[in-house]
Amino acid sequence: MTAEAHRALIPRIVAAASRAGGYLGGIGVMVLMLHVVADVALRFTVNRTMPGTLEISQYWYLPAAIFLGMAAAYSNDDHISAPIIYERVSSVLKREFHLIAAMLSIVFLLAMAWWGFEEAMTQMRQGAIGIGSGVSIWPPRFLVPLCSLLFASEIAVRLVRDLRAPRPGSGAQPEEHKDELIGANTP
Repeated sequence: MTAEAHRALIPRIVAAASRAGGYLGGIGVMVLMLHVVADVALRFTVNRTMPGTLEISQYWYLPAAIFLGMAAAYSNDDHISAPIIYERVSSVLKREFHLIAAMLSIVFLLAMAWWGFEEAMTQMRQGAIGIGSGVSIWPPRFLVPLCSLLFASEIAVRLVRDLRAPRPGSGAQPEEHKDELIGANTP
């Protein structure tokens, strides 16, 4: 495999993993919805509940919905932004802001992955269970480090792509490279 093919492979793997995480997170939301609706329906029709609904929703479905979708949301530029000041600065300064924000985000996500892994290992060793139902709650804790690493990888792939793009004001034709500049979606 050539160096160029290898460089192209890593972004494709990260993009595929992000997409898969987004789909799995969406499935988590749908299963959460069905579970809660079934629990409410049982409560009103036969005056019974599904055991562990609160803890399964809280410790399994919600972390899956949130953490599995983070990288996919970033990949699609779906995260919330409020570019009030950002819109008013030069393209060179915008690039610098993006680079700094990307690097700080990667550092934060790597720290979160480290802490999340330590916490997940502690919960696993303790065999953490829900107090009310005895549902095992430690396995989804591993979503924190796994998905934080995936999100950091998505940011790193975009950061490398952005660093390779022509700098604004460098003489490169901006219109020819506008889809390569910072913040542009990857196909």
